[in-house]
Amino acid sequence: MPRAARKAQLVTRTREAILDAATTAFAQQGYHAVTVKDIASAAGYTAPSLYNYFGSKEEIFAALLERIHVAFIALFDEPVPAGLTFAQRLELLLHRHVDVRARHADAFAVFMKLQTGAMPNEALARWKLQGVTAYLDRLTRWVAESATEDELSPYGAEALAFHLWGSMIADYTRVLLERGAESDPQQHIQRIVDLFLYGAKGRSSCPEPER
Repeated sequence: MPRAARKAQLVTRTREAILDAATTAFAQQGYHAVTVKDIASAAGYTAPSLYNYFGSKEEIFAALLERIHVAFIALFDEPVPAGLTFAQRLELLLHRHVDVRARHADAFAVFMKLQTGAMPNEALARWKLQGVTAYLDRLTRWVAESATEDELSPYGAEALAFHLWGSMIADYTRVLLERGAESDPQQHIQRIVDLFLYGAKGRSSCPEPER
């Protein structure tokens, strides 16, 4: 491997290690309480050496947001078995979301807690808006590709995608707050599917399709 490629690989591994350490620090102490020195110490570096990889705490947090964003966006490009109904495709997508959320649990929890107030600075607020917009655009495309015309009517893919995203965020917030939420991820997924597709009365209130 060429020297430049080895150096780039080392930089990538180091940045990832710093992000892992920052995730733990943010989860344990809260975003606002953590300093660059705390992150550097957790990662096994001095603060001055850490600045070779990230310019600030805000830049580290933005990189964490980017890592989560990329992981979620990648889900839409994963293969899907042929012949699935919209409900089955939705359940598969939610399963994959839960898996990503579990892999990035600490970082996602820190981000969700910051959602309730203003982001730490204007740059992060702008990143949040851009990230959410990009995710909703991709989710809208997924809904349009996955649902039939009858399933999209009368609201359309954009409105359905926004509603689905809101349901996902609301359900995870409920879990995060631990207010009687079940521990089984399948129950979370089924609740989102039922509320999104069938409303407050649930699946049992809907007539079985003719065979």
